[in-house]
Amino acid sequence: MLRVYDENGVVEVIDPSVPTIEAFASTSDITLYLYTQNNASTPEIHALDASALSSSSNYDSSKQNIFLIHGWRNSYSSNFNELIRSAYMDVIDANIFVVDWSSISRTLYTIAFANVPDIGRLLGQFIANMQSEFRLDADKFTIVGHSLGAHIAGCAGAAINSSIGVIVGLDPAGPLFHSSETDNRLDPSDAQFVQAIHTCAGRLGYRGSLGTADYRPNGGGNQPGCTLEPTGSCAHGRAFALFAESVRSGGAYLPQLSLCPHHLDRYAVGSASLIDILNRNVVLSNNNGQSNW
Repeated sequence: MLRVYDENGVVEVIDPSVPTIEAFASTSDITLYLYTQNNASTPEIHALDASALSSSSNYDSSKQNIFLIHGWRNSYSSNFNELIRSAYMDVIDANIFVVDWSSISRTLYTIAFANVPDIGRLLGQFIANMQSEFRLDADKFTIVGHSLGAHIAGCAGAAINSSIGVIVGLDPAGPLFHSSETDNRLDPSDAQFVQAIHTCAGRLGYRGSLGTADYRPNGGGNQPGCTLEPTGSCAHGRAFALFAESVRSGGAYLPQLSLCPHHLDRYAVGSASLIDILNRNVVLSNNNGQSNW
């Protein structure tokens, strides 16, 4: 039996031998919340209709498009979305789409898991329609996903032949995902560059490598300040806290910047470089050299 915990420590017990539930996701299960510098507090709400963006008073096709995808039991108002969205808006003028699939994500983990490929496929088709509608290249798109959202991001990229510039998987979910199956999870081939940050590997997070580059701060498992909590929820959420601070403090992971691994150490985050934080197991520090965790 597997035990999966949500961010509040609520447990779901899963029998891996039970056949996977049939997927049922449709476009009505996905809502997009568009934030820009013009409407930083009040999002524009969209269905999966790329042509409708043409009449938007806030969408600007000349700017980068950043999609944020939450995980299990979350929604567009989750901590992940709030932290990452506000971090990006502090440092870049972009179209930020917060993807809400909570009508499915707030059900049982097994149901949410089964619908990951279809949610990804539907989002990928929307992005393909945007690229066609506004003549946009892959490098205009970044997808950041947490937990199951990381795998949705991968499925979105796979559905449109990797026509995404960057995918960032923040502690991609582990339960029920297998290394031998790539059609329902994040994979290095899903975008031009795929990176994964592992902070709860082997518990709520996926243990193996999933990206072009994989980072394991503090070893990728237990995180400072989280070692005594048995559920893994604290360490699982640490991935997006680290990512948000890297964006806000150092300009790392910004879509218009080179994201090749040998360039990552150019972008300082507090008193430690990004490569220190994500690759050398150094605890994230603020500008005074003191640990935030």
